[in-house]
Amino acid sequence: MAKKKQAEVDEDGVEKVAKKPQDKSKIVMMIGVVLIIVSLIFSMISLITIMGISKALRGEEAAAELEENGPPQISVNDIEPFTFSEKFIFIYNDQNSSRVHNVVVEIGVGILKTNRDAGKVLETMTTRETILRDGIETLMKSKTYEDFASADSTSALKNEILAYLQTRLESESIVDVYFNNLLTSSK
Repeated sequence: MAKKKQAEVDEDGVEKVAKKPQDKSKIVMMIGVVLIIVSLIFSMISLITIMGISKALRGEEAAAELEENGPPQISVNDIEPFTFSEKFIFIYNDQNSSRVHNVVVEIGVGILKTNRDAGKVLETMTTRETILRDGIETLMKSKTYEDFASADSTSALKNEILAYLQTRLESESIVDVYFNNLLTSSK
């Protein structure tokens, strides 16, 4: 004979249906999956944070090394020289006196041959020399005669011209600017 479950009857005579106990293993498994996902998310965030800190530390180390040793030295054999075809002539009026100062300089540019776009940069500088000369002359008109007076100020001028050319040509292949035959005079 088959056993039949007896249904409970409440006081109104309505049969109560017994609830099945929920499967606790499914709940435990879902909680486990959620915990694993949360721990993976925290692990990824931690990894990204550690990588960022590590990168920042390496950058600080590189900056400290650069400050200590100076910029990396580039072999002369790796530089392709470009010299503007004509000398630059700048005339500066002295604001404090009636003196006129003349500066004549031949400007050269060093292009790193090992960069991918070095050939293109050299070609562009050759074909667009007039445009580049105009930009340099405009930059130099904002300067004074005193900007040619010391090695530090001349170095700052070279760096400004370098930054102008790198920006204008959209290339880091230009690595140096040279002042050849720099002549100054005052009248």
